[in-house]
Amino acid sequence: MQKNWSPLRKNERHNFNEEMAAEAFNNSNSLQSKYISFHRDFFISSAIQASELQHRVLDQLNQSPKLDDLLKNDILYAQQSTEKKRFNVIIIPKQQFAPPSAGASLEIYNEHIKKTTDKVLTFAPNKADFRLKRRFLSVNAIAAEVTLDGLHQLSNAPEVKFIGLDVGGQGALNEARPQVNISALRQQYGYTGKGVEVAILDTGIDTDHGDLQGRVISQKCFADLCPGGPDIAEDDNGHGTHVSGIIASSGLYAPEGGSPDVRIHVVKVLDSSNSFSEASIIIAALDYVINELPQVDIVNMSLGTNWLSSSDCDETYAFTRSFSSAINTLRERGTLSFVSSMNNAAEDSIGAPACIRNAIAVGAVYDTNPTPY
Repeated sequence: MQKNWSPLRKNERHNFNEEMAAEAFNNSNSLQSKYISFHRDFFISSAIQASELQHRVLDQLNQSPKLDDLLKNDILYAQQSTEKKRFNVIIIPKQQFAPPSAGASLEIYNEHIKKTTDKVLTFAPNKADFRLKRRFLSVNAIAAEVTLDGLHQLSNAPEVKFIGLDVGGQGALNEARPQVNISALRQQYGYTGKGVEVAILDTGIDTDHGDLQGRVISQKCFADLCPGGPDIAEDDNGHGTHVSGIIASSGLYAPEGGSPDVRIHVVKVLDSSNSFSEASIIIAALDYVINELPQVDIVNMSLGTNWLSSSDCDETYAFTRSFSSAINTLRERGTLSFVSSMNNAAEDSIGAPACIRNAIAVGAVYDTNPTPY
């Protein structure tokens, strides 16, 4: 049978192959262009949706009554940065308890707090958005580092009552014993501090100082950096030794302290720069005093926040609520908290924890100008 087609000539075959290749190339370019266009549109759409979602999250956080104003301001400031911001916060559980009195069981109170904080942690976001930093035995709060998404999730958790910034602060120095009439009181009543135990929360103490020998009962460190470990409170600044001398110096090398017969528990909470990065450091130290040093009569804190309050601040922010919880528990169990006012010459406001209702705020006087500061 005769075939009805004829073979292509050589030049025809060449032209045909070129046309096929060109068509395939054009089809390939078209598909690639469509592929790129699709993914470009997809990513742009995703970015727009993500941006809109973030704006909704920010709006919800800004309107949330669970966030304090300091944290909201920090969130607003963080929006101006391209980096993913992480926030150091204090989280207050919804369920609250009255501080235990001297006759009440601290163990039962601590168990209640553990249950409420455990419930909060069940709502904690994943590890990428939440990192637990501190929890306490006798203070109903949690300190954590969270992202914006983590804050959003926590603010919607039913077991969370309040969230606020975990602020830092610094130490404050006092001068001049005679101006506050300690010498006159000593002469009139003969008080020397015998039998009294004082926990001094500061930069630590110079354990080799001749005027402080035999005064130190225990040491502990909660500061940002503890060079000697958690059970050593050696002073790497000088502030804590100065304060300890004002209280308990024997008078062998420097002037005698106001109560030379007291015994001291040294709790290092301030680092070598005389500062603390987060209020939860001080709260952890107070929690330690409540649970490990029940015999302490007085807690001395020559420190405070740079933030000032013109009234009682127990309910103002998350960190002041936590300060209030700790100081009220100490007070109920017979321990007084003396705190530097940190007012820096402000006439109508003081720092925290001095602004806590049950704290005893102490001002400063200066040798060169013997008047209240």
